[in-house]
Amino acid sequence: MWGVRACAFCCETLRTRNHIVYEDAKVIAMLDHNPRAKKHILVIPHEHIPSVDDLTPTHYDLLHAKSLSDLLEGEFSRCLLTNYMYDLPWLFAECPRLTEVPVLLVHGERDRQGYDVAYIPLKCQLMKLMNVLLILCRYRMTKECREYSNVTPVVPPLPIPYGTHHTKMLVALYSEKVRVAIFTANFLSNDWNSKTQGLWYQDFGLKVLADSEDEEEETVSGSSSDFEVDLVHYLSSLGAPVKLFCAELKRFDFSTARVALVPSVPGVHKGKGEEEALSSIIIRLLMLTFENLYLLNRYGEIRASPRTQASCSLLKMYKIPPTDNPLICQFSSLGSLDEKWLFGEFAESFLPGKKIISSTSMPIQALHIIWPSVEDVRNSLEGWNSGRSIPCPLKNMKPFLHKYLRKWKPPSELHRQNAMPHIKSYARFNPSDDGAGELAWAIVTSSNLSKAAWGTLQKNKTQLMIRSYELGVMFLPPLLGRQRNGTPSRLVTIASKAAEHSDVAGSDTQPTELLPLPYSFPLTTYNPKNDEPWVWDLVRESPDIFGNAYIPH
Repeated sequence: MWGVRACAFCCETLRTRNHIVYEDAKVIAMLDHNPRAKKHILVIPHEHIPSVDDLTPTHYDLLHAKSLSDLLEGEFSRCLLTNYMYDLPWLFAECPRLTEVPVLLVHGERDRQGYDVAYIPLKCQLMKLMNVLLILCRYRMTKECREYSNVTPVVPPLPIPYGTHHTKMLVALYSEKVRVAIFTANFLSNDWNSKTQGLWYQDFGLKVLADSEDEEEETVSGSSSDFEVDLVHYLSSLGAPVKLFCAELKRFDFSTARVALVPSVPGVHKGKGEEEALSSIIIRLLMLTFENLYLLNRYGEIRASPRTQASCSLLKMYKIPPTDNPLICQFSSLGSLDEKWLFGEFAESFLPGKKIISSTSMPIQALHIIWPSVEDVRNSLEGWNSGRSIPCPLKNMKPFLHKYLRKWKPPSELHRQNAMPHIKSYARFNPSDDGAGELAWAIVTSSNLSKAAWGTLQKNKTQLMIRSYELGVMFLPPLLGRQRNGTPSRLVTIASKAAEHSDVAGSDTQPTELLPLPYSFPLTTYNPKNDEPWVWDLVRESPDIFGNAYIPH
């Protein structure tokens, strides 16, 4: 198997055009829309191939059409849904099974308390109108939930102003397995049918009972149970009904998880020890704690259990990328950032070894921000309307960001140029000509580039403040190698030269796994004379593909 290309998302080995499927893990990553197959989302790759007219045979072994109903297939007995935005009639029409089983529905509706509505500044008539619309939407959500007697709505606590519940996931319980899916799409028709999204899912079977308690503890402890512990820890923060739901998860074996969770939970988190200020982000856990073996959990606390040593043993197999390996940030909403946070906290966490990073010390080629242009939006499948899902006011597109902007230019193999991104992904890659596209790690997450999502350090870096719920998954060579005798894999994007060089079996000493992320190498820098980054609060008079102009709401 060594030297043969494999997909990190679906655990399949690619031999010419035949797939060898690992039955205990199915992982996918890219969602998209094709106007001729409106109920299907293109995902890459999987066991099947899409019957889409404009896909040539050369792409058949890399593309697959998947709908939400496919994701929620079979006779599941209970389901947990969490998201930011819902269209319940559409959701239950896509999967009628959801009307027949108990459903926990986690959302951000706050009409009963109302305090978060008051935090929205009423500085102008437009903001007042938005405030009214927000309240109406929340009442609509409550009313819609009442129409389904099997649905229990859950409002997670939001202790800090301006926070949201932004996580997008589902957990479906079957008689002999549980399916966990984490993605970037709201439960809205356009999100699943008209945008480029990210999706990961994996099925986990029942635990095999051990002969003794000690043996069982040994089976589910250590690095193999990190996923279960982190999943339960995160879900328990959403409220009492979800915490009760988590009791069901103890029956399942998560030791085969080939990703690590990247959660954010709102609150002020304090740690203990030298590295307490490093944030709850798993990136900082993985990248900055090798020498001292401190392991922070995802919420800022030191984790001093037998799992600590096991996790360190696993992570020691991971080679920290060279300091000149650049960082890609690709997202669909740009918050109000300042240079101190972007370079001194965020970038420094992702780029270990580059201490005291600032806008002056950060090389232009060290940070790449992939962002759609005005022309990308105008010519997209949805026309100007797609820009309403890419929020960025002009004031947030600050001048210091411009030199780091890169064009939205997914590989042609993915057929996603005109499907505007709603996916959020982050990665570090090899910048050399021969290795372009080889990744040190990658993340698919609900987190946009904002302080609310990733958190900010406070009180001389002694505590971390996070406003919003977020969740993502991290692809890391040691984790992906779990099913291959523990040998770390090479991660490459689907259009990279590294992927081309791994076509010949036996050409490498380690397996190569494909991540179908929307990056083309070399990345294309914005031309300030011709390329204008998208901002959503300016009028656009040029007609889109439907002949319409753009008027901001």
